[in-house]
Amino acid sequence: MNKDKQILIVSDFAYPNYAGGVSKHVYDVFRNMTTLKMPVKLISRAKNKENDFAIDDRSIIHDDYNDFHRLDLKIMDLLSFKKMSCMLNYITNSKILIFHHPVLGLMLMILAKMLGKKTVYFFHGPADQEYRAAKGSNTLIIGIKIRFLMQYFAIKFSDKILFHSEYMKEKTLRYKPNPSKLKYIPPYVDHDKFNLQPPKKDIRDSLGIEKDVKLILVTRRLTRRTGVSQFVEIYKKIRSNLTHDTILWIGGIGDQYEKIKEMEDDHVKVLGWISEKEIGDYIKSANIYVLPSLDLEGFGYVILESLACGVTTIVSESAGGGTDFIKQLDQDLVFKFTPKDISKVINYALKKIEDKNCKKDMNNFTTTYSLDNLCKYYYQL
Repeated sequence: MNKDKQILIVSDFAYPNYAGGVSKHVYDVFRNMTTLKMPVKLISRAKNKENDFAIDDRSIIHDDYNDFHRLDLKIMDLLSFKKMSCMLNYITNSKILIFHHPVLGLMLMILAKMLGKKTVYFFHGPADQEYRAAKGSNTLIIGIKIRFLMQYFAIKFSDKILFHSEYMKEKTLRYKPNPSKLKYIPPYVDHDKFNLQPPKKDIRDSLGIEKDVKLILVTRRLTRRTGVSQFVEIYKKIRSNLTHDTILWIGGIGDQYEKIKEMEDDHVKVLGWISEKEIGDYIKSANIYVLPSLDLEGFGYVILESLACGVTTIVSESAGGGTDFIKQLDQDLVFKFTPKDISKVINYALKKIEDKNCKKDMNNFTTTYSLDNLCKYYYQL
């Protein structure tokens, strides 16, 4: 590994300013690289409290070393000589720019290209289709076209396009990329946090959940695309048909939070956003984890996190890269979005967890997907 090859990571959203899979990916990679004293810088957006996914994670320990290598920008910073000088310094002294969103990333990619830098675009999903899915009938055609064009130019002019699954590779093809630029990068899980060790805090005991009750957990962005509200509706209908007494916990924030919150009853609890410090304990306390995505799921890091904790994980057949991944483990853990099939798959999972080797088998499936390996892939580009 070339210690002189500084990498600049650019992302519109990064933890702990914003929640979401890409935000955590960026934060985890950046944090791990700085911990290992690898040469890396990060440019991201400063927190905007008006954003649906803005968070305040007070469990994150302030780290002067990380802060020294990270630049969070506001719109007004475009007028700041100090901030713009710092941004230019980051780009000038980096060998590679890796960007994760086609807004801030596209602008800095153009500047990096002018300075002769290698640019890499990490494709996490089609921005125009995600915008359409989020807005529904309120979608503006101009908004769709702008997002498509930004992503088209990001893909066209990048030296490499990275993706986590064959599903996402297929999604890049509508932008007509050069096939030689496409590169699969395996996903990751932080095994220091997600593992077979018992939870530091007994979540079930603290909330008075009886041992015989099986806990089903979903932790997602609460949007139309992630399918959480539809899953809750079906769960409430089929709960009495399940072979065990169960409860469903929902963790997350988003524009559908209030709608899902109204679905609460004695067996459905909406937790809101779960902090970085607590998320491992919540997953370890669950018996079954659910990824109910309706579309545009590039992978879903929560799959690896739950499996690493030994938690049996079920996914919808429309969860993209997540569906393909779980099928490699057990095709019977994939459900169609119908009451009959969800009931069948949950009952199958409830039976599966009775096997004493189940937790270890789930964990073993994740051992090669490490954060260190992902960082090494970055430096091999």
